[in-house]
Amino acid sequence: MPETVKPFELQIEVCDANVMYVEAHLDEVGGAFLPKSFWCPWSSELEFEVPVH
Repeated sequence: MPETVKPFELQIEVCDANVMYVEAHLDEVGGAFLPKSFWCPWSSELEFEVPVH
């Protein structure tokens, strides 16, 4: 897994957004929208793990 991607265990409202909303507001990421550029979409689900080679 890349260092820029980490799974999350806890979700808070301030980091929830769908993909289309994030794309439309990329210039606001890191401020009040997705502070510290942390995104945790509530509707996400782990489907499978990629094996480490």
